[in-house]
Amino acid sequence: KQGAEIVPFSPLADEAPARDCDVCWLPGGYPELHAGRLAAAAGFRSGMAAFAAQKPVHGECGGFMVLGEALEDGSGATHRMLGLL
Repeated sequence: KQGAEIVPFSPLADEAPARDCDVCWLPGGYPELHAGRLAAAAGFRSGMAAFAAQKPVHGECGGFMVLGEALEDGSGATHRMLGLL
């Protein structure tokens, strides 16, 4: 009602937010279940770095975990995350 437009994207599909978006919100979820795929998503990683250099990024719960340096999955393996915190 206030004029905001939701523009979805999928980190698991190696997508980053569109450059013309004003802010990025990474919602909750279970990134530890997909840590390997997230770590390997080069387009998502580089796109998020470029976006965050210019615009605000908000991470909630699992989205906040992805903003950190690394994430340990259920088997104890550590995966590189975005490193934006």
